[in-house]
Amino acid sequence: MTRLTAKLKILTLIGLLLLIAIFFLLYEDHGAEQSLVYTNVSFALEDTAAVTKLQLGEHLLERNNQNWILNGRYQADKQMLVSLFSVMQNLEVKKAASESIKTDLFAQFTQKGIPITIYQGAQKQKEFRIVTYKDASYAMTNNEEPYEVYIPGYYLPLGELFALNENEWRDKILLSTTPRTFKSLKLRYKETPSESFTILFDGEAFKIAELELAQTDTTMLYDYLPYYNRVRHEGFLDNPNLKDSLKQKEPIISLELRDIREANTRLIDFYASTDTLWGIIKQTDELVKLNPKIMNQLFVPRSLFHKKQK
Repeated sequence: MTRLTAKLKILTLIGLLLLIAIFFLLYEDHGAEQSLVYTNVSFALEDTAAVTKLQLGEHLLERNNQNWILNGRYQADKQMLVSLFSVMQNLEVKKAASESIKTDLFAQFTQKGIPITIYQGAQKQKEFRIVTYKDASYAMTNNEEPYEVYIPGYYLPLGELFALNENEWRDKILLSTTPRTFKSLKLRYKETPSESFTILFDGEAFKIAELELAQTDTTMLYDYLPYYNRVRHEGFLDNPNLKDSLKQKEPIISLELRDIREANTRLIDFYASTDTLWGIIKQTDELVKLNPKIMNQLFVPRSLFHKKQK
């Protein structure tokens, strides 16, 4: 598992884990060891609905109606934002940093500290820095007093989670269409061209261009199309050498999905090694890593839609 994929999976799972944790924390006796409570120090975010802008290090996330825009260029990943807000709502102070580590800790804040600023409109709600030091996470506001922070019931490398790069924050929806917006789909297979197919919507019904309607298993066809609703990839790869190497080869599969919403139209070439599947989005010339199990639900043969003779 790559470092990028591991971090994304950690962050994506946090939201669900926190919901489970809240239930058990309401009823569970935590034993004798209790964290200190600092009523005058809080890094937690009380009202996520009011947040309009987040500055996480060099990355700016801004709310735009129901979406979030990353660095003024890309749509941000909604799943990751949900998890991020869950983390920030449940962030608690465990204890003040001991005097014995403060010199080293201040150096870590200077070198690796991630500045975080949270806005409601033009007003700052929270402003602090966070860093990971010796397997613990520390946060510090402008008063220069560092505190160890944590999520109750879990060990999470909070410093690393806030240090995700731009590609990791970007929306990872690869394919998204609905019956109301679908125009056409083409799948072309290098090894088995006879199993390639085109699905069209003629204004009244969906059909396989290569099959007569009487030959088409329409139930199978209508069961297949929903798989194209919000298909995610595993991450953008900033690897020009790998991308150039792949482009020298013929893709094993080519996909063309056209949607009424032009932003959802996709032309993708797919390449594979023994255990890895990549895609190159042709409109943007971007390389993405894919989950073969998910994509194999889409990569079906034309014969699947051929009505069986009774």
